[in-house]
Amino acid sequence: EHMLGAVAADVLVMGIGGATADGFSNNNTLVVGSERKMIDVARRVIIVADSSKFGRAAMTPLAPLDIADTVVSDVKLAAEHQEMLVRAGIDVVLV
Repeated sequence: EHMLGAVAADVLVMGIGGATADGFSNNNTLVVGSERKMIDVARRVIIVADSSKFGRAAMTPLAPLDIADTVVSDVKLAAEHQEMLVRAGIDVVLV
């Protein structure tokens, strides 16, 4: 984490374990600190997560929704979750 503080990144692309209105979360507690630091040093954050990750929280809170600039998910992402992301100011890309 200390080393990441000296890094500047244009774009961070990362996966998450869960996403709710409370924010993004992850099941691997060992990487959450590093992921938070990577978010801090990135100019743009892209979250990639399939539709099964939405509407459920993983074990460890990671960050609020508004840290993401873009979320990429599959076409099965429920309308309510798409709306949740758009309300947070996030661009949603479905593939």
